Order: sequence, then structure tokens, then C-alpha cells
Amino acid sequence: MTAQQILLKTPEEFKGFSFRPNVIIIFARTDLDVEKLCKIIKNLYPEARIIGCSGAAQIMPQFPLVVENATVLLGINLPEKSFQIKALDLSVDKESFLKELSSIQNIFPGQFYLSFFAVNRSDFMAVKNFYTALAHLPACYGGVASSDQESQQPFVILDGKIKYNTLGLMVLDSQQLEVEHFVFHGWQPIKRYFFITKTNGHDLIEIDDEPALTVYQRYIGDVQQLQKMINDLHLPIMLVEREKNGYIPLAAALNYDNETRTILLANQVKMEKFTFGLPPVNMIEALAEQFDKNTTRIRNPLFTLVFSCIARKNYLRQMAVFEYYEMSRHYSHPLAGFFTCGEIAPYPDSTDTICHNMTLVAVTIGVKGARDE
Repeated sequence: MTAQQILLKTPEEFKGFSFRPNVIIIFARTDLDVEKLCKIIKNLYPEARIIGCSGAAQIMPQFPLVVENATVLLGINLPEKSFQIKALDLSVDKESFLKELSSIQNIFPGQFYLSFFAVNRSDFMAVKNFYTALAHLPACYGGVASSDQESQQPFVILDGKIKYNTLGLMVLDSQQLEVEHFVFHGWQPIKRYFFITKTNGHDLIEIDDEPALTVYQRYIGDVQQLQKMINDLHLPIMLVEREKNGYIPLAAALNYDNETRTILLANQVKMEKFTFGLPPVNMIEALAEQFDKNTTRIRNPLFTLVFSCIARKNYLRQMAVFEYYEMSRHYSHPLAGFFTCGEIAPYPDSTDTICHNMTLVAVTIGVKGARDE
């Protein structure tokens, strides 16, 4: 079994793989002529299935590692009859969506999923069905499509067609294939708890019944320090403690309003207990330490997919490149990924699927076989 990744700027640059893949995963720039690229692919590999999505930037194991305005293709040769590719419409009513979900839940005696979501956040039903899918698809790994241009809506790619408000799924047979994954965010809790007492959309208004900015300044720093954090994109993120999973990211702080004393968050939050998380002095060393602890035990890995939050890329800036350099040192097999609007994976030692934020998820797929002791 084989896998190979290719980077290209235009469809015409694609000249084929060094073998005949039966699956091709595409992480595409949003203005790519997808139909043209897929037509070229189908002319070369008429039997191959195509799946993927748009991404704000792509991830490769070779320099420059983080690639803007480009498209990554990952060709894979999976065992025969070890997978199926499905598309689920997220815009239908909940009853219809549950019926769609039930139709794919017993394709194999044991199965797991690679998922590619395109979700219009303003479509209430699509958002509800997105969370319904997470609740009904255990052992699901993937990402929410993003866009490198504000005017263009993220999309899923399925056999040459662009689809919006769609869940693209690879259903994989766990009797023939195995999966391991790695979840990392890196922010360190200050171990002092707070409670969100008032919000309005993305605005965090009150913490412990005090103006949110007042609490930030008391525990994180004065306005001058906060402004420096904003300029450096190192504002603290909010963490919540979950049983078994430790501290996980809740929301990133993007800015503040000194007049209203509010904090602008990257996503909406509910009223609950949290603590602040600060980036470690050396995020890369923290990541390297985690990789050393989580070296894959799959004896015959085929490929690794990386799903990393686009806000993480914006926060870490140049450090984001070094994150993938660190990954390339640990993975000798093909690797590809993109920057997401949500990272989909259970926490290790769990099968409950979660949508993460400010997080890096690496998913390795291999042929079933003996593991290292």
C-alpha cells in the first residue's frame, strides 16, 4: 500500500503520482478550478475516488511547510473494499439528517471516519446538524473547511463536484485499517478559576459579575501589556477543565474595548467556569515533548492528516511553521493537511467526537497488523 503528496498552484501542474491511487484527498485553495483539476485526475485515474475540502492554507512536510495560495493532493492506495465515501446534506431537517446518518453507521462490522465539513455558520439547521453528526459518529477525525478569501464560502470536494453545507465522509473498515491520533494545544492554565456571568454574541461582558476587561487586567496585565499581547497575537485563551481530558481551549481573546470594558472572543461561549491559558515560553519544545510521548505504534503507517486551527496559525505566526517542521521529524511517511475552522477528533483514550479550537490534530492511518510492543 502506498501514499504520496503533491503540491500545485494550478490544475495544469498535476502530472500524476508514481503509482495508481484509489483515493485522492484534496486540500484546495478556494479559487481553484476544482472541476478542471478533477477532470485531469479522472483522465489519469478513472477508478479513483476524490474527497477533500477548501483550506485557508495548506500543510506539507517539506519546506516551506505552511503554503499559502496552493493546493495539496494526497494520493493513497488503500486495501480493496476497506473504505466507502459518502456525502451527507447538512441543510436538511434533523429527522432527514438522522436518517442519512443511520444509513452509514453499519457499513463495516467496525468502522471509523475521516470527515470534511463545509458549514455555513449562518444556516441554523446546518450548524445543528453539524453537532448532531459529532454526537452520532464516534471515532471521527477531520476538519471544518476554511477559506483563504472572505468573499468565498468554504466547500467540500466529492468526486469532482464542489458542495456547500455538506459532510464528506470516508468510512474506513477498522478490521483492515487502524488509526491513531494526537491532540495538542499547548496553552498552560494559571490554575485560578473564574465564572462567565454575562455575554452577548462574541462579546465577553462580565466575569464573576465584574467587567471582563477589569478581570483580564487584574490577572493578565494592564492595558499596555494587553496591547502588546494583541500586537504579538499572544492574548491568553480561555480554558475549561473537562474530566479525563484535562484543560481544553474554550475561546481565544481577539481584542478588547477599553470604553465598554468588554473582551472580543473568537467564538461564542456559555456561562461556565474557566481559567486563563498562557502560551508556554517555547511552544515548539512543548510540542516536541508531546510528540516524543506519542510516537505512533502503527507498524505500517500509510499517511498522516493534519488539521490545525486557522486562529492557531494566526496566533503562532512563524512558530506555526516550526510546528510542522517538528512533525516532519517524527513522521517519515506522507503527511498533508490544512488550517481549519474546527478540528474534529476524540480525545485520546476516548471515542466521543469533539470539535476543538486553537488545537492541532494529527491523524495517522495504517494497514492493520502487529504493533510494536
